[in-house]
Amino acid sequence: MEKKIFSALNDRIRIELSEDETRAYLVINSQTGINPVHTKDGMPELKEIVNALTELRIQDILVSVIQDALKDGATDKPLLIAKGLPPTKGKDASFIYRFGSYPEDREIDVFPGQLLAVKRPPTIGKSGIKVTGEIIPPLHGRDITITSGRNTFITNDGISVFALEKGKVHWKGNSIFVDEMLEVSGDVDNTTGDISFKGTVIVAGEVKDGFTIKTDGDINIDGNVGACTLESAGDIIIKGSVHGKGAAQIYAEGKISVHSICEADIQAKRDVIVEKSIENSTVFARNIHIDNGFIYGGEITALSGIIAKRIGMTGSEVVTDIHLKEGGEVVCAQVYPKTRITMGEKLIEINNSQPVTDVRYTHPLGKILESRAAITEEIKPDERASRIFAEKTFSVLLRATSLLDARDIGARLLNL
Repeated sequence: MEKKIFSALNDRIRIELSEDETRAYLVINSQTGINPVHTKDGMPELKEIVNALTELRIQDILVSVIQDALKDGATDKPLLIAKGLPPTKGKDASFIYRFGSYPEDREIDVFPGQLLAVKRPPTIGKSGIKVTGEIIPPLHGRDITITSGRNTFITNDGISVFALEKGKVHWKGNSIFVDEMLEVSGDVDNTTGDISFKGTVIVAGEVKDGFTIKTDGDINIDGNVGACTLESAGDIIIKGSVHGKGAAQIYAEGKISVHSICEADIQAKRDVIVEKSIENSTVFARNIHIDNGFIYGGEITALSGIIAKRIGMTGSEVVTDIHLKEGGEVVCAQVYPKTRITMGEKLIEINNSQPVTDVRYTHPLGKILESRAAITEEIKPDERASRIFAEKTFSVLLRATSLLDARDIGARLLNL
């Protein structure tokens, strides 16, 4: 916002206000050909400028700044001559969790009548003031609304949430609910039969071959899992291993955490986290983490990323298929021969006798392949693309908009 304070001087002297009008600036332009008024050099005196600012209702004028500006002459730069105070924003609403540290904490049991969460309402910030003395209203913090879900109760003021049943706490967005619990003290076998439960199922033993657990909550298993079926609307946590024998079907709306997987079909809408190994299995998830273990055989698909210590096995003829969507990433210390990594439409095959080490394959829109690599081969599934062969270990970063560009770069690096 600009205001002229001496019309006879045209634009030589003007006032600029910040958008919120908490700052006022004086601008003296080095303009020539101006008809002199007020003083012999065409500039008004200090008193005249101050009076003009006062008429504009600008308060707390920094007179010394104006005085120095008149003495030094035109600067063509805005000079701060008055400042107000901008308003501040209050704190956003938040929740104080009374059952654990985080809403993802699902290991805490709660009981009927237990306080689960308390809402801390938003606060109001402090008022501001314009250079004219006008008050600027304070800014309010953002409010949030908590809603009660299954087996919970919220007070009329929307502040406190209590449990109505014994169980485990879950959050979905700003909704809180409590899953009832079914605890199996031993194995899931002929003694228990199949289990279908609207809540969290906790198994102290194993799940034997041929049995099924289906639940609207989490599944927690302390032992091993055989050729069985597990379906969860939440997370599945298996402290032991999955020995699927080609018949295990495990599905979770949340994440799956397990020690090791062998000959099983695993699907998770979130992440699959494995401590030791994935062998000859079909796994699908958003991310697959096996930081200190290996993947061998089977078909592994991730929407975002795969992290493993090793993919494949030395001397083996078993093919390991890795699939990622465009924008996905594979990070691995060693990738052995007979491994195929597909990223979008790009296929990378490891076919030589030695493993590729310290691998980081990325596919942001299909443009980057990075590997401190020994020997790699790239082909498109339609087999129309070029191939790159390397016969010695090197560190290479290929940034190409197409596989034809990648071929040319690879040829130059290898002196082909």
